[in-house]
Amino acid sequence: MSRLLILGNSHVAALKSAHGAEPGRWPGLDIAFAGAAGGALDGLRRRGGVLEATDPEAVEQLTALNGSARFALDGVDAVVITGCELSMFRAVSVLRRVIWPDCVDSPGPGQVLTSRAFVREALVTALQSTLAARLAREIGGDGAVPVIVAAQPNPCWLGEDAVQLAAFLRARRLGYATRLARIFTEAAAAALAPAAAFLPQPDETLRGPLFTRPKYSQGSLRLTRDMAKPHEGDDYLHANAAYGALVLDQLATLAGTAPRR
Repeated sequence: MSRLLILGNSHVAALKSAHGAEPGRWPGLDIAFAGAAGGALDGLRRRGGVLEATDPEAVEQLTALNGSARFALDGVDAVVITGCELSMFRAVSVLRRVIWPDCVDSPGPGQVLTSRAFVREALVTALQSTLAARLAREIGGDGAVPVIVAAQPNPCWLGEDAVQLAAFLRARRLGYATRLARIFTEAAAAALAPAAAFLPQPDETLRGPLFTRPKYSQGSLRLTRDMAKPHEGDDYLHANAAYGALVLDQLATLAGTAPRR
């Protein structure tokens, strides 16, 4: 039996709702969940064998959602961080400013053409500032507690006219979506090392390299105490229980225990 503490912002809801719907699917995993808004999670500090918040507002938020603001690390085989800003949006943001020659014939407005190595390092720097990376360093910086960071899911595919995803669609249209996804995975692993390992989005949930299939997004739940409130119908950022189940399958496989499907 592997004991996991799964920690995250609103994106932890996908894993929590999956576990609540099918608790017998992962007999080899003993899972505790801890979720809250990013501001509350940013206040968590590791004190020996305990991860706890001391800021009153963070304590209040964590306690309201989880029943406690203190989470035991002793006996935990790994802490899993999910969501918390480690997302493809950071890669897209970096590529608004710099791009390398293999991606496009010429830079777009506001972009500077530079080397792939420079773009990678710029992305590593951007990802090191995410909440996920900060939490990973706080929890696993000394190597005593294994930490895994699961990628925040890519945005749901909304079609060719989705204005809010224009930068993603541009990468797809100009043919560098695959290169963008590859450099993001490389940079995420580098940004987290040595404090944590990076767990990419499950392949079967992807529509192309940059989007999540709608069936893994539709019907997603908000992070609440009772996990009973869905997101609005136009939400495209959060994943659902079907997605969360596949991430838990990944974690079970890493722990050497096969999930029951």
